[in-house]
Parts: sequence; structure tokens; C-alpha cells
Amino acid sequence: MQAGPGAKGASMLLCAAGLPFRLIKGTALGAAYLRLAGLAKRRMKTARQLVHPQTTLTWKISVDSIVETGLPSSGQYGVDSLLVRALTRPDDDSPKVTILNALTALHMAADDPRATHLDVRVVPAAGTRNRPVSLGLGFAQAQELREAVQTFNLKKAEQYESGNWGSSFTIDSFDDQLTYYFASAFNKIVVQPTGQLPLTGISWILPYYKKLLDKVGIEVQAGSRMEYNSVSAPFTESDIPEKHMDNGSEVLYSLNTVFLDDIVRVRVDSIAALREEITDENKDPYRFAHDFMMMTMDKGGPYIDAQMAKRIGLITDVGGTYFDDEGYKVGKCTEIGAYVKARRQEIERESHGTPVLDAMLVKLAQLTRRQEAANMAKLLRTYHSQDRVTVGVVYLHGSIERGGANGGSLVCKALIDAAENPEVQSIVLRVDSAGGDFVASDAIASAVKMVQTKYGKPVVASYGNTAASGAYLATTHCGRIFASPVTLTGGIGVSSTRPVATKRFMDFFELGIRQFTLTGPNANWHKLEGEKLEAFKSYVGNTYDSFIAQVASGRKISKEEAESVAQGQV
Repeated sequence: MQAGPGAKGASMLLCAAGLPFRLIKGTALGAAYLRLAGLAKRRMKTARQLVHPQTTLTWKISVDSIVETGLPSSGQYGVDSLLVRALTRPDDDSPKVTILNALTALHMAADDPRATHLDVRVVPAAGTRNRPVSLGLGFAQAQELREAVQTFNLKKAEQYESGNWGSSFTIDSFDDQLTYYFASAFNKIVVQPTGQLPLTGISWILPYYKKLLDKVGIEVQAGSRMEYNSVSAPFTESDIPEKHMDNGSEVLYSLNTVFLDDIVRVRVDSIAALREEITDENKDPYRFAHDFMMMTMDKGGPYIDAQMAKRIGLITDVGGTYFDDEGYKVGKCTEIGAYVKARRQEIERESHGTPVLDAMLVKLAQLTRRQEAANMAKLLRTYHSQDRVTVGVVYLHGSIERGGANGGSLVCKALIDAAENPEVQSIVLRVDSAGGDFVASDAIASAVKMVQTKYGKPVVASYGNTAASGAYLATTHCGRIFASPVTLTGGIGVSSTRPVATKRFMDFFELGIRQFTLTGPNANWHKLEGEKLEAFKSYVGNTYDSFIAQVASGRKISKEEAESVAQGQV
């Protein structure tokens, strides 16, 4: 029988796939092969979405791959269910993941006895030059992820004997100390022999521009309430005021205490092993490790090479690279995003009572032990019970403005949308902002209050790296406020600046300005004086009083109590 054109095409495809051409006798075999190949491909895809016993979770991170929200910057705010949004993959090799999804994945894996290992690799971002090989996160964000890794380690130690679980972190070289801060929670830390570890402690650089502005003829008129408010100081002072120095030093001391303490508590055994080499004193291991870290940061600081870092116990291994796939060769390797998708599928199947879950549990019992299968069923019901709560997440990031991408109107709309959504039962307002426009911040605070009073839905604030000034005002009516120990918050104060172009500025640029007005000079070419200056200061004072009243009302304290903890301090 003569094969038709379709058979010839199929035969060529089969031959290209490596099958001997002589085995192809007609269209039936070709069609059957293509059918089987399709089935095999779908089965392989399904297998990748299953969670197997002894699963190693893999996670490649670059400077742009961890974000607060997966929404585009032009629409920074939206409602996102806690266990609904899937992880998305960009064009580069590092899957993009929100902090919320990363924390969900790590906590799911911690409770899942099938996930035995965690392998994290920090890699250069694709298509970028001279960008740091880094997490690209702030202190509080790194701390949140770090604590989730510690939880993973603690629960695996309870579930398995030593050697049957582990967490590994691989990087070519540390470009910043917060990436090491995150890495320090892992059991195994691998750095290339030519890599280094910069450790200098948390610090700030604060520029002051008054002398420069004086030279070009710009005078800044500022109105502020409370002596610790430092927003306008860089433009009105030549150096840092004493009160600002006191507040900054106190904050930095607190941040560095947490930074050092968190690292030392995890790596105390490896660092304290040097005790006999260095001193004869019978010092407490933690105290020795803490003092040794302080000495190392003071003397070696940003120039600790990989060999030295291993010798003093800050890392565990020198050698290997982030593109070396050896890692933990235990069981099946599953990318962290695929793991979350698979776990969510299991949860949905269990919640709808389909027989698929029962079949999976039977298979798991055959592969391991029946008790583990029972534990897994219990785990799934814990994550997806009948009385679960659907949580909406609204994001407030960056400088708060009245309009635009960071507009308060968008945040208010997202809050109301969540309140009117019958499936959303509670709302988290995730904040990472140092404040901004007072009117916009006040509008968000009013929206938070309305969601709880009119719609009866609780709103909880979650602070990231920063939630100060207007960002604190926006959340003051939240039922609960959660912050990291290293979150910069407070800043309850008001400041307004008004630059004035003086005659020196006019002469320097050879400008001539003539203003026509019915009420006298009021543009930025003229310095405020007399009643206009008093009106400017009065506006700032009234705004501050309104701020204090909102804080007192939201936190259910007296105005005197609110003002006693305000003063513009962070």
C-alpha cells in the first residue's frame, strides 16, 4: 500500500526523532507514535508538577527576581489572594517571585515532609551590566525571608535525622552584606575561591546642601513641627543637628544589634571553634562569637576573602559556582515556583473532595509509610480547611502622591474594591514607604477606617523596610500593625519646604523676573515675610495637629500620649 503525503511527513518527523526509517510502514504507526509522544510529553509535564518524596527545592535569585508585588509599576496596587496568584517567570533564568509567594512556599515546604532540601543560588541578572549579584532587598525584607529559612531548617530537623535534610546557599561573591545576612541562615554556604564577603555593619550617608544652595543663590524656607523631624534639614542646615544625630545614632545602634545578633546566633558554633586559637579566656561562646564578629568588621571590614570567611566560620565551603548543578543531589529537584503550583493543586483537589488526592496518598503510602500519607492528608486540610479566610492584599509602596503610579487614589480604590468583593473576608495593607503627600496619606487613612466601619472587614498593616511619616498615618486606623524588628517606622511629624531664588541666583543666571499679582508677591521668586510667613507656619502647625489627632484616634490613645512618642523620631 502506497503511503500518502501525510505519512511521508510523519515518517520524516519520526526519522528526525531518531527512529529508523525502515520501521515506518504506513500512517498508522506514524500516527500512533505521535500520539504516544504527545502523551509522554504531557505525562512529563504532569510529573514535574507533582511533589515527590525527597524533593529538593531549587531557587535561582538575581537582583531583580524578588519583588514586593508582581503588579506593573503603573498600577502598583491591587487585591491578591494569599494562596491564589501563581509565580511568574520572566525572560531571564531567574523566576520572578513576590515576597508573599516566597514566604508561602518556604513555610509550605517546612511543613511538607516530602520537601527535604532547599538549594538557593544567587546569579547575575540576565541582560544587565555592573549590577550587583545580590538579593536586591532591604533589611526587613531580607529578615522576613531569612526567618522563613530558619523555620524550614528547624522543622526539617524535627522531621528527619541528621544528614537526611539540608539547606544550601551558593554565590560567586557577596556584593553586599544583606545578601550574606540572608545566607547566614543556611546550613551550607558556598563561595567561589576568588569571592569575598563585605561586612561593615549598617550605615547611612546623609548629604547636606545648604552651602551649595547658598553659593547658587537658593534659600530654603522650611516649616516643621517637632525637633526630630529631619526632612528639611539637608536644605536648611550645613551639618546634622544634634537631635537628629542622637536619633540617627540610636536607630543605627538598634539595627546593627539585630544584624549582628541574628548572624551570631546561627553561626555561633563555627565561629566559637576559634576560641582556643585566639584566646585563653573561658568566654561564653555567644559572647566570644559576638566580640569576634565586631573585631572582624572593624579590622577586615569589606575585604574578607572567601578563604578567610571559611576559616573563621562565616561560610562552610570554598569552591564550586552558581552554575554548577551538583548542589544537593537528593531525590527530585523542583523549582520553588513549580512546587507552589503543585501544592496549590493538591490543596484544591483536597478541598473539592476529588478522588485524585486519595490516589496520590495511596501512592505516597506505597513509596514511603502509611503514617506519612496520613500526615500529608492532615497537612493539606490544615492549609485548605472549610473555614479558610480569603485575604486581599493591597500594596502601598514608594513616595505617597495624590495621583500617578503611587497615587493615594489608587490605594483607596484598591481598598474599596477589596471591601466590596464578597469573596474577600479580610485585608492586609502591605507598606514599604517613607511617606509623602499629607493629603494623600490622610485619604488612605480614611479609606482604611471606612472599610472597617462601613463594610465590617478587618484591615491589618504589614510593614516592610520602612513605614514612616505619611505611611504611618495611612495605617494608623488598621486593627493590627505588624512590623519587623528592623522596620524604620514612626516619623510622626510634618515638614514643608519652600525654595526661594535670591538676587544672587538671578544675577548668576542673568535673569530678570517681574510678577503681577493682586495680593502681593507670593511666588518662589520672593521670600515669605510677615503675615504670609505666619500663615505658612500656621498651616504646617495645623497639619501636625491633625496628624496627632489621627494617630490618637487610630491607636486609641490620648493626644498627649501620641505627642509624647511623636516628635518626628523614627
